[in-house]
Amino acid sequence: VNLVVAGYESTASAIMWATYHLAKSPAALAKLREENVAVSESKGGSLMITHDDLPRMKYTAKVVEETIRMANVAPMVHRVANRDVEYGGYTIPAGWPVLVWVRSLHTDPVYYQDPLTFNPDRWDCRNQ
Repeated sequence: VNLVVAGYESTASAIMWATYHLAKSPAALAKLREENVAVSESKGGSLMITHDDLPRMKYTAKVVEETIRMANVAPMVHRVANRDVEYGGYTIPAGWPVLVWVRSLHTDPVYYQDPLTFNPDRWDCRNQ
């Protein structure tokens, strides 16, 4: 039961955050709507968008990536050090639990230009 509830909650949270960020970003919302309308019209205009359409929905994928970056529904990653690690002048011994706060990485200007701005187009250069 916990897995079902957890999966439901994370999906609901992701949809809520996508809606929030799109409401605050009219240009991104317009591009997303334009893509969705184009995909629907290519199928005759009355058919529902399905899983088979996802490979053609590049901007939708960028919105999902940016939503996850801005409002990660699983903000921490738990690991165990498999060997001694030196980090920031400290030694993390093998076997110790390690908690990575993902939000700090996702909002670090070293990794993302203007990191507090919702910008799905930043994912155009994800492989650079």
